[in-house]
Amino acid sequence: MNTSGDATYFLVMNIERSSQGFKTMNLYEELSKVRIQEAQRVSAERRLACDLASARRWRRLSQWAARRAERYSAS
Repeated sequence: MNTSGDATYFLVMNIERSSQGFKTMNLYEELSKVRIQEAQRVSAERRLACDLASARRWRRLSQWAARRAERYSAS
């Protein structure tokens, strides 16, 4: 039995809950939860950046359309 590798596999974290007592959570489950939260945060930031870029594109298009309409309505 490989003690160095197996010791980390069986490492368990105790997380105290005020009304529920103790909840035992595997270290890998906790790391997975943190990675998922980080991925969700990055996804939200990217979505915000794409929304802002899209708003800039639509604003430029509407300004161009307004200038074009003004130019052709004047003649």
